[in-house]
Amino acid sequence: MRVSVREYGLQLGGTVGKMVDGRGWSGVKVGLDPKQKVVCLARDDDGLKLGKSGQTGKRVASKKLVRWLKERGVQEGRYLARWGNVDDEEVLIIDVEMEGRGEK
Repeated sequence: MRVSVREYGLQLGGTVGKMVDGRGWSGVKVGLDPKQKVVCLARDDDGLKLGKSGQTGKRVASKKLVRWLKERGVQEGRYLARWGNVDDEEVLIIDVEMEGRGEK
């Protein structure tokens, strides 16, 4: 599974988009753990809204989010993602490289 950081926001590819839909997510909150080099997306219906992208993909359109990530060393690119649990909450964990070596 892959998630892309783009100039307009986060792009969740078709597989991830279907999974997020299947879990009923309509919005997300975003967290960053620089020591683990991961960005976490958790369900938050009052948070950043998930919009449609293509047939099955999703996106979080927020230039403010991208600016916040870039200030913390996350560059634009494609990153691997996986599902996990943090504090008994299901999250999408995006493995970012703080050096900005995401695939373009």
